[in-house]
Amino acid sequence: MLRSIATLRRRTAGPLPSLSSAVLLFLLALAASPPGRAQDTDPPPACVPEDFRRHDLLGKIDFLCLVVVKDGKAEPQLFSQEGLRDAGPLQVDGYVCGVLAGCKEEMIIRIDGRPMVLMEASGARLAPLERLGAYLGGAPVPQARWVGTPEQGPQNAVLSRAGYALFPAVPGEALFPADRSSIALECAGRRTEIPVVQRGYREVPVEAAASAPSGGPTVRCLGIEPGGATPAAAADFERRLQAVHQGIDRVERLFGAGSIVRSINLLGYGEHRNALTKAGDRDVWFYERAFFEEPLDELQAMAEHEALHIHVERLGLTHKTGVRELFADLKGYDLLSMERFRLFMTGDVAGSSQGPGPEPSLFFAFIDERNFLAPLKGGHAHEDLDEFCTSFLHSLMFDERLEPNLDKSLRVRSGEALRCLEPQEKGFLLSCYRRTLETLLRAAAEPGCDCAPCNATRSLLMRGIRTASSLEDRSEPGAGRLLIGATATEASTDSPSL
Repeated sequence: MLRSIATLRRRTAGPLPSLSSAVLLFLLALAASPPGRAQDTDPPPACVPEDFRRHDLLGKIDFLCLVVVKDGKAEPQLFSQEGLRDAGPLQVDGYVCGVLAGCKEEMIIRIDGRPMVLMEASGARLAPLERLGAYLGGAPVPQARWVGTPEQGPQNAVLSRAGYALFPAVPGEALFPADRSSIALECAGRRTEIPVVQRGYREVPVEAAASAPSGGPTVRCLGIEPGGATPAAAADFERRLQAVHQGIDRVERLFGAGSIVRSINLLGYGEHRNALTKAGDRDVWFYERAFFEEPLDELQAMAEHEALHIHVERLGLTHKTGVRELFADLKGYDLLSMERFRLFMTGDVAGSSQGPGPEPSLFFAFIDERNFLAPLKGGHAHEDLDEFCTSFLHSLMFDERLEPNLDKSLRVRSGEALRCLEPQEKGFLLSCYRRTLETLLRAAAEPGCDCAPCNATRSLLMRGIRTASSLEDRSEPGAGRLLIGATATEASTDSPSL
């Protein structure tokens, strides 16, 4: 009936209906209403006033903890129910790098549109604040500053029915890049938002990044003032930024990768002295100490290494069966071992979640930057497939060093003295290098793939194969080609070819 009336109203033109027609339409609509509708007292969630919804949802929160980074240090700032109701927009002096929440019941909490993760769902109460140190990399947690009074529990261990957490994949990065965002609370169809104000990323002006190539990556600072306070500091900033750009540009030119890095992010956080990327992202992060304290050639090599991580992911090298088989052989995994099975099925190295894997083999140490690109530092090719492929391609960028490096002293483990290579060890390393070249060439030669990154990578690999073959042809008699699964000292000179 209502559908017929509505259709009639859409199709009718001209003057308004008479009073009797209006009364008739009203009575028909009333008769078509669901029974008992007039007695409903609870309005639908969308009709609940915002103040009531906010008060109701905030009543389900035991506490909200914003982990704020200021002057490179993370400090928790805790808001109780009372503090949240009275605070208005949550303004922090610094930027937010993590959020913990304790709730009286399960609900949905989103930060800048990203859902927080439920830490534990059980009838028993838990103290999510006790886990804050783990989220901060095991660092000691300073005394929290409360806004409002906690209802129950010791100051740093408020008990809740449901605990939620959200921290960035990159330690010390902001959860949201802009100066303003919000924390959305949702439960039983009701929703409210808590505004958050911080000091987010600052993009480096073009004039302060004159070294950036046209169309190159943007440069952003978080917790660091772009440029410098003095002309000398600004000039140093520019030189360092130029070294990073040169490293990225070299990878993009050699591997035909085009614009591989989207953004260079400088983080003013903690005592970290390195750079990193994360899976599925085209950004590179440099921590403040690495950017301002490392020599320029080290900065360039770090930028090359991180750009190569993105290139390795683009080519999907770590997912190729041949690459996984090679890495398992280099790690010395038995043919039917669980370590090999896990590596083949998941790509994970056994024990990688607890830190670096077993002691590196001779070949892993050989391609590490600290040896192949000495006197530079870094390299941990033994840790996982991604680091292995990245360090190897980095060595391929400087394949003219292959021959002289075979005649140089090698540091197998960090802190260990340099030692000379025996002729048999040189043959072992050369065999490993050639097999890796051939394996990566097959992995990069996807049927029907004619993209510039694949073609450029194949060209570099074929050039490396020619270099390695030439060295093998001129190797000392008795060095031989050795089995990768054996160590250099165990393999015999009459081992079969790879």
